Amino acid sequence: FQAEDGIRDRSPSRGLGDVYKRQEGAGVAGALGVERERALASYLHTAAQIGTISLPHLPFGEILASAPLTHDSWPQFVWNCAQRTFRHSRPHLLRDVPHIDALVARFRVALGTLDGFAGKRLVHGDFFPGNCFIDDALEVYGVGDFGYTTVVGDARLDLAGAVAYLEVVDGYRPEDTPFLMGLLVEQHGPAITRWVALYRIYCALYFSDCIEADPRTYAWCVRNLRAWRG
Repeated sequence: FQAEDGIRDRSPSRGLGDVYKRQEGAGVAGALGVERERALASYLHTAAQIGTISLPHLPFGEILASAPLTHDSWPQFVWNCAQRTFRHSRPHLLRDVPHIDALVARFRVALGTLDGFAGKRLVHGDFFPGNCFIDDALEVYGVGDFGYTTVVGDARLDLAGAVAYLEVVDGYRPEDTPFLMGLLVEQHGPAITRWVALYRIYCALYFSDCIEADPRTYAWCVRNLRAWRG
């Protein structure tokens, strides 16, 4: 995998080509109109490959941030990380998401289902087409922008992000989501849908402080939070 030198904006809707001009090849987003299922399958496979890297001796949490947030419990790290953003986004979410405080409370309870999770894997944390490089055969050959979102934790977080963040990319089609979810169920069994739903809410909370910098992504966060039934 190829790491970028800098850290880009938090929004998963940016960086669809101009950020990567010094890299050869096109982005996954540019290939979505041509043999898109082949490109999307490679994209999802690459997300899974990142999670094969084991880091058992590191604590759960951030590894490249300037002041890393870590914890010896993965569920607690996820909660602390979500709360860090929610403190800033709450005034806007109170207006835009009915009963947001109750929703966040349900989310904390749902994180309890992760108790006992012990696997420590590399998680990109911002895996979406703009951070992938694809060759002429429509195979992903590199991933960039490992940075402050990169953590040690549950590899399923990148699988959820690969599906969810695609929805904010130009060229996304509604049929892409069930296609990717179908692949995930084939590869991981039907239980994966539950984890994708849970981590989708985490992602929505994590990026929810971007209303001014990226209204498009903020609207995506709101849609996901409104749709969650817990």
